[in-house]
Amino acid sequence: MSDRIARVFVDSNYRTNIQDSHGHFSIDLSLPVLVEAGSHLRVEGLVISHAWPTLDLRNCHLFLREVVAGVSHHRVLRLRDGNYNISTVAVELQEKLRIDSRIEDGLWTVTSNDEGLLTLNQSSSTFDSARLYSASDAAGLTSVDSNSSWSEAWAAADESEPLLLVGMPLHWLASLFVA
Repeated sequence: MSDRIARVFVDSNYRTNIQDSHGHFSIDLSLPVLVEAGSHLRVEGLVISHAWPTLDLRNCHLFLREVVAGVSHHRVLRLRDGNYNISTVAVELQEKLRIDSRIEDGLWTVTSNDEGLLTLNQSSSTFDSARLYSASDAAGLTSVDSNSSWSEAWAAADESEPLLLVGMPLHWLASLFVA
């Protein structure tokens, strides 16, 4: 009886391929599990992280710097309140990127894939770069733009709207950088 495995715990933190997402993964067990004929499988517990794909006034703002022909433009993108999945947030983000853009000779496109990755592209020939500032940038915890702070980078823009910090950037999009 001591050589029988009665319980197997599966935790995505211990997935075989660390590159796999927490929602779609596999685990190679270190010991074989023998399932005898007539055995029954019972799931005793399931824990799903508390995460809701909801945007509202608290988390709908993205802070963007676009550099076009060497000139920096900073703006705040406000995504509409609502429930999103990766496909619908891609559509919403693309729409907001295209509105009030100082890039006149190109369009933003946003695509998504099954792994939850968003890809942003700009078709302009005068487009140099773009950056979505992260929550840690806005909180002053990281350096941006050659060791300057987020507020210094925003203030140094050649052209920018008055900054109204009414919400932090989306934490799940905030580490996204576009070159």
